[in-house]
Amino acid sequence: TFGTMIMNRDLAGVIKANELCNRYGLDTISCGAVIAWSMELYEKGVLTAADTDGIALTWGNIEAVLTLLPRIALREGFGALLAEGSLAAARKVGGEALDAVVHVKGLDLPMHDPRGFHGMGLAYMMSNRGACHLQHVVLATEQGMASWPQLFPMKDDYRGTTSEGKAELVFHSENYGILGNSLSICHYLTYCLKPETIRDAFNAITGFGLDFARLMECGACDWTLKRGINNLLGVTAKDDVLPKRIMTPLMEGAGAGSVPDVEKLKREYYALRGLDERGVPREGKLREMGLDDLRERLYPTRKE
Repeated sequence: TFGTMIMNRDLAGVIKANELCNRYGLDTISCGAVIAWSMELYEKGVLTAADTDGIALTWGNIEAVLTLLPRIALREGFGALLAEGSLAAARKVGGEALDAVVHVKGLDLPMHDPRGFHGMGLAYMMSNRGACHLQHVVLATEQGMASWPQLFPMKDDYRGTTSEGKAELVFHSENYGILGNSLSICHYLTYCLKPETIRDAFNAITGFGLDFARLMECGACDWTLKRGINNLLGVTAKDDVLPKRIMTPLMEGAGAGSVPDVEKLKREYYALRGLDERGVPREGKLREMGLDDLRERLYPTRKE
């Protein structure tokens, strides 16, 4: 995010910005995104030097970034606004500032453009923490870098700028990715280790003795539980969307003219997850998974 997103070619500056984020405890993706957002608004005149403490937020100005990072961490001056994150900051600025935010459920998109990978678009839409690339193994599968036939055999070639079959890919890839996250291992290990190793590690820790099928069911149950909690906090189908900018086709490159078929993806994915039209897990699905406490909270007026 401190490179191409802000049109900066200074590699040493990118490294320094990442170092500062690590030292201050700032997320590099969201921090770079909110600075890029502010640079766009500065270019358009929505933000001026009077707003930015005199910092020239021109594209590629890595020195401005290095000046801003400590101010963001310490909530000083203009940095206090950016410390709120892109969406909250945009709401304070108002107007076209909101259109410049590229997020899902308040979390800035990572660097895998859904216009080139429609499955990633759906994964961003449906991740329980917003536009996250670490809640699943979609990227490796969709790019053809990895497959796990022991867990979910692929009926089709899922590569390319197509929405066909991507709901199934995301569903299975999420369920498996959740297992790696549950083990608290590096995400790259989830990609690289054999599924048998993941299974054996899980069973060695828990003593459950689960096979692949049951482990994948556990992943699905985990996703549904988190989704239900989000529903209780107000998340519905209206939040399962991609930002306006991502739904604007590129003019050139491999993904030119391509955008995910959001309605098709949501319809097929909801069916796989057992969600109703509101984006809420159906009562029968919750009962099937044994999530009775969640079921009673989501359907408090229902009687057995």
